[in-house]
Amino acid sequence: MIDINEVEAGDVIYFKVPWMKRPLYGEILTAYPNENAVQVMTMNDGYRVVWAYNAFWDEKDAKRAEYRKYVKGQDTYLQNEIVEVSNEKPDDRKRPVHSRKKKETKNNRTSKAGKSVRRRVKRKS
Repeated sequence: MIDINEVEAGDVIYFKVPWMKRPLYGEILTAYPNENAVQVMTMNDGYRVVWAYNAFWDEKDAKRAEYRKYVKGQDTYLQNEIVEVSNEKPDDRKRPVHSRKKKETKNNRTSKAGKSVRRRVKRKS
């Protein structure tokens, strides 16, 4: 794991991502000490913001380590405050746009009486 106060732009690190077993290699562009994270540019995978717990100086340390999932309020600028994460899901199902009554649409098609739909002819095999 890297110390966020020791990193500088231009340093290179290895970091873990959840979808790969092997660590990725990249150059640090920016450090975010409030978030305990760094922005990294890789050669093939583009730009990433990596949490400091998933970033390492050595490739051996990165290979041995497990990916740590970010938990809101854990080791960030919110750590001084008491953060309560509720397990209740907010009721997002009732929104004024989607829960209003649907209007009945007029059928603009004109039907011609007496015309029937022709049945499709089956092919002989």
